[in-house]
Amino acid sequence: LTSGVMIAWLALWQAKAGASPGMMLLRLRVRASDALGPPSIASAAIRNLITVMAVMNSVTGQEWVDNLLSLVGLAAYAAIGVSIAKSPTHQGFHDRLAGGTYVLHRVH
Repeated sequence: LTSGVMIAWLALWQAKAGASPGMMLLRLRVRASDALGPPSIASAAIRNLITVMAVMNSVTGQEWVDNLLSLVGLAAYAAIGVSIAKSPTHQGFHDRLAGGTYVLHRVH
């Protein structure tokens, strides 16, 4: 339930405003692959699915399962970082899965 709420929260903000409140503070914006505006709600949800699921690691109450989920989350974040670093467009694999979304830093 918590994961679903987090994904919906982030997807709605990114689809409607182009950024979550935290991204707005950092002057970051999520854009659709056509660069004409924010992503669709479906693309925003897909984009955030990986990152939200990566932080949900203490959900089962079984220590070994939660520890395994923590490792999977760490691996997911590492994979996103590596995919951003190796991409000529600086897109993570979660951006490509979401139809080619990308993040821009607004200078002004």
